[in-house]
Amino acid sequence: MILFVSVILLSVLVGYLVGGRLRGFERLHLHHWWLAPIGLGLQAFPLPDARHGTDFLVRMAVLGASYALLLLFAGINSRIPGMPLLLVGLTLNAVVVIANGGCRQANVRWRCRDRRRR
Repeated sequence: MILFVSVILLSVLVGYLVGGRLRGFERLHLHHWWLAPIGLGLQAFPLPDARHGTDFLVRMAVLGASYALLLLFAGINSRIPGMPLLLVGLTLNAVVVIANGGCRQANVRWRCRDRRRR
């Protein structure tokens, strides 16, 4: 979460330094904008770590719903410049997370791999 907030703040700062202003967002008309915060919010929930059983199903259902909402948001707004690139990135990230059983790539080596040995 710290990285996410840092990237947003750095982006705003760089935008101002190169002459941009946040007023450009006033002209940005995002359809169904509420899908994005709900999808991101679902990823902030602490999820169970088990690799089998109900805990695994809960983790996969929450992450699947999160990515479905984010992909739906990006797909609906795909006519906005940059949104198709976001759609591709979200799709690729969703494939990796689902293939790793709900473990994000950064966590696979440390947390998820340790559970496989048990």
